[in-house]
Amino acid sequence: MHCTFLTHPEVVVDPAVPIEDWGLSPQGAARAGRAASVLPRPERLVSSTERKALDTAAVLARSWQLDAEVDARLGEMDRSATGYLDPQEFEPTVDAFFARPLESVRGWERAVDAQRRIEQAVRQLVAETPQRSIVFVAHGGVGALLLASFTRVPIIRELDQPGMGSMFRFDPTRWEALSTWQRIAWNSGSADATDRTAAIPGQGPGVKPGSSPTPNPTTSGASTTTNAPIPTTTAPTSETSAVSSPRSPTSPAARPASPPPGTAVIALENRARIGSSAIPAQ
Repeated sequence: MHCTFLTHPEVVVDPAVPIEDWGLSPQGAARAGRAASVLPRPERLVSSTERKALDTAAVLARSWQLDAEVDARLGEMDRSATGYLDPQEFEPTVDAFFARPLESVRGWERAVDAQRRIEQAVRQLVAETPQRSIVFVAHGGVGALLLASFTRVPIIRELDQPGMGSMFRFDPTRWEALSTWQRIAWNSGSADATDRTAAIPGQGPGVKPGSSPTPNPTTSGASTTTNAPIPTTTAPTSETSAVSSPRSPTSPAARPASPPPGTAVIALENRARIGSSAIPAQ
């Protein structure tokens, strides 16, 4: 049984709105719709309780005709001590979060604690229905921490996603990654899309998320970490199907395997095509 970890796509960045309440931008909604058309339909769909993740899960649920479940433990690392940070502060703080995982950087949740939380959530949710595939809709920061656990490497920012709306597949039974990050193209015109994924150490160069100079309440899609957990609510929706499969594994812990017959390959977007003026979505 294989599962997928998917991060929410681009959001509307508004420093006046609590980070956990940011919703998807029009391009983010389009990328979420694209994800629904290229990811294999799972048997369960579980989302973080943050609005950006719930918005993503709602698109998937309608498309897949599934009920979306919610679990607050899938939320981004808790950054409520600072709230929104200007990008010039945000990027170095995220760097420090990954570089000093045993410390609470500026009052943020420690990386080791966030990693333990996301691990426990995934293990418990999988154990409830061990034979059923699950798509987890969450965030880039905790996704990087989970990927570090699957690949048995230290917590490092080089494992951060290449851009919002990225995914990796994993085998929860063997607790290993079946792919590294792959970004889903936001539209079907992907003939020129290049596979730019964040590499696992020892497997080639990675793609570190970029930052941008100035914040404004517009869409964002560059850097990857996301908000603090908020209380659990149960307001899932319903959504249809689509098929696709990522490419063969690249992690040290994974075993090479070809995509199942009859499945499509996920359309990946070259991260260089994302405008350099994109704002880090916190």
